[in-house]
Amino acid sequence: MRFLVFVLFLLPIMSFAQQKKYMNFDENWQLSSSKYTQFYQCESYVLENGAMDGPFTCFKYGTDTLVKKYQFTNNVLDGEIFEYHNDGSLKLSAFYKTGVPIKEWKEWDLEGNLVVDKSFDEDGILTKDKNAKKMTEYEKLYFGSKKFEAPIYTTACILKKFDEQKYQCSQEALEAFYKVPPLPPSYFTNVKFANKIFYVKLKYKISEKGKIDDVKIIETSGDAFIDELAEVHMFNIMPFESAKEYGNPIKYWKEAVLEFNFKR
Repeated sequence: MRFLVFVLFLLPIMSFAQQKKYMNFDENWQLSSSKYTQFYQCESYVLENGAMDGPFTCFKYGTDTLVKKYQFTNNVLDGEIFEYHNDGSLKLSAFYKTGVPIKEWKEWDLEGNLVVDKSFDEDGILTKDKNAKKMTEYEKLYFGSKKFEAPIYTTACILKKFDEQKYQCSQEALEAFYKVPPLPPSYFTNVKFANKIFYVKLKYKISEKGKIDDVKIIETSGDAFIDELAEVHMFNIMPFESAKEYGNPIKYWKEAVLEFNFKR
């Protein structure tokens, strides 16, 4: 009886600690405050500090068609996630542990073809890619040495208020990514690279969907391998929140300087 009284006493406190929150998005997964551009409706549970905690589900607006089903722990993806095409067919199945993917990552196209079939270890390092074409040496280095990046839409950016969505969120995520390019371990003892720092200045074009689709070298590092590694690194950045002009997603060019530091 005492235990029951204790539980009943806790229920009001627990209900205040976690509350349901609703968000609306347009067709490009940008937060929408206008009823004319609402395409997806999502619901999540948030803690008192605003962090998502628990299930996060999204439906095609005005229907019961499920398009996303995530699981968060204190604002970090944690658990099995699913995404669906607008017709309800399965698009993505993956597992996350404290923000990084583990186990299997699979994606299907609208025809039901398995187009991505990857596996990750417990640290988020890619261990297998069944559907990959033959990788170049640069891509092997890139994919075999870095943690897979969680889609930006599912982390901090998804909490941004509508009037704050422009360059801010994208730029923070982008700089955090490209400032840490993968480095070939053997090059630290290679006479040509050991104890040296190489810089590559480039410009990259970001599409309306937030994906880098073109990269041009402005100032070479002086080494073809490092230059191509820089290009691969930029091309493989996950899609992120696109820039906007008058509320509409736009494409634009930006410059970046990548540092390859072989000094121990």
